[in-house]
Amino acid sequence: MRAVYFPTARDHENGSLRYAYAESSVGWLLIVIGETGVADVILGDSPRQMLSCALKRFPGMGLFPDLGAHAEWVAAVIARIEFGVLAAQARAGLDAPRYREAS
Repeated sequence: MRAVYFPTARDHENGSLRYAYAESSVGWLLIVIGETGVADVILGDSPRQMLSCALKRFPGMGLFPDLGAHAEWVAAVIARIEFGVLAAQARAGLDAPRYREAS
């Protein structure tokens, strides 16, 4: 399931969204950020291809590099993805961390 984000009135007033590239265990991500939160997460191999996809997804909006102002949101996206990867590994019985109950 994909979260749906609609740019807010403030985003339209500013006419812009921010983006940041990040690396995760599933590959490179382009994280698109609006005034009120994460607008989209795009997975890909090529920064150019991911940015092109974001421009098509948000026509009429300017996309500008995020220079660290939203680092906490970027970190939260990566943490959520990594948690999902660990949970999937655990369900599949792969090398996932094992927990034992305290004695």
